Amino acid sequence: MKKIHFLFALIAIGCFSLMLSSCKKSTTGGNSCTTTMANLAGTYSLVKVESSFSGAFIDVTSLLPACQTDDHVVLNANGTAAYQDLGTACTPPNDGTGTWTLSGNVISAPTLGPPPGLNGTISSFDCTNLVVLDTTSGGDIYRVTLKK
Repeated sequence: MKKIHFLFALIAIGCFSLMLSSCKKSTTGGNSCTTTMANLAGTYSLVKVESSFSGAFIDVTSLLPACQTDDHVVLNANGTAAYQDLGTACTPPNDGTGTWTLSGNVISAPTLGPPPGLNGTISSFDCTNLVVLDTTSGGDIYRVTLKK
């Protein structure tokens, strides 16, 4: 049950709206953004949740309740944040506000969304797509992909 709550919390990350001026073209032709609070700031929606229960990542997005897969997470550059329970509302709704921090490539928003919040290591960020890895106390890893 804790794994499911953890998974739902990661979904809270939702859709981020990144300022295009903070993106730089990489030498490979794609966008490359430095991982800063200013660059991560925006509104995010969930794209995919994967789990490594069996060692390899498998897509578990379809196992999540509809009331959590359509929500948004708003990260503000000043460290404040909001979770918006949109579309199909959960009972009770998960709307709320909180704070978030970034230390290196570790993002932490423990009071945002369903418990235990959004906490993990950013494995990639290209100005639009954000991928966060979160390891549970049991050693399972969730890979959450969000889009601004």
